[in-house]
Amino acid sequence: MVSGLGVPREEPSSEGSRCLIPRMLFPLLILALGRAGAVELRVPEEPVLALFGQDATLRCSFSPDADFSVAELSLIWQLTDTKGLVHGFSGGRDRLQDQGRGYANRTSLFYDQLALGNVSLLLRRVEIADEGSFTCFVRVRDYDSAAVTLQVAAPYSKPSVHLEPSKDLKAGDTAVVTCHASRGYPQASVLWQDSRGANLTSNVSTLQVANEQGLFEVRSVLHVLVEPSVTYSCLVLNALLQQRGHASVTITGQPLALPAAALWVTVALAVCVVLLLAVLAFVCHQKIRDSCREDAEQTGPEERDEEGEEPKTALQLLENVESREGREQEID
Repeated sequence: MVSGLGVPREEPSSEGSRCLIPRMLFPLLILALGRAGAVELRVPEEPVLALFGQDATLRCSFSPDADFSVAELSLIWQLTDTKGLVHGFSGGRDRLQDQGRGYANRTSLFYDQLALGNVSLLLRRVEIADEGSFTCFVRVRDYDSAAVTLQVAAPYSKPSVHLEPSKDLKAGDTAVVTCHASRGYPQASVLWQDSRGANLTSNVSTLQVANEQGLFEVRSVLHVLVEPSVTYSCLVLNALLQQRGHASVTITGQPLALPAAALWVTVALAVCVVLLLAVLAFVCHQKIRDSCREDAEQTGPEERDEEGEEPKTALQLLENVESREGREQEID
């Protein structure tokens, strides 16, 4: 039998020869011994959520017999996939000779609760690299094993938005709105909306890059055509933490203006209308002058009107007509 975790002991074989049991094969040896009367371990069914940089507890426990002694307990916490040792305990003390470097001075047990069957692992200063499955192996006369999943999360910083260019914007111009958030985990979802509630995410390019600690920096860029008094909002979502970061910017561009081509067409039409009115006015004036001359010519120089007044010359008639037009314009 094995007297302690990580301490191989020579046992005589049936032929009288002796062999060594490698300490890291201890869990496999346990599995080969059979399941009769196995210790029943209790672990969380759901993943354990831990915040980056804080401590996490991987819970594992069993119900010990009345005569249970901690000296009988052999315990291994190891990574499920690589079998790397995270923490070992046997013979009443820790066995950390083969502990992985990344866990040095970061693990401990709840020693005052071991006699009660609490073999949970305390993992300090959680890192992104800690995310994964941990297996708890326990042997007290018999044995059992169970796996606990650890999920790591980190909240993102409050998003900030930047508008480029930030001034002298006119309706129809193209503007770039950038949303930035950092030091979050896992990768975020970024949603863009305008003040009308329209989803603008299809016009967005988003880049997420992890730093040396595994935390993500998010940079999302939105391209828009400027409309005055429209607000653009950026939402950074961390689904694991149910975190919603929000930032917005309102573009107060100049009032909506006609496009350059339409403006020139409008000016040209206005000039044409003015010229047409001027031509019509000139033609009408000429016709009136011609009509007055014809009337004057038809009236003989010796003819008098019905009241016996001297006949008016064509020039006088024309002057009278122009005088009346002038008075009418003044009245108007």
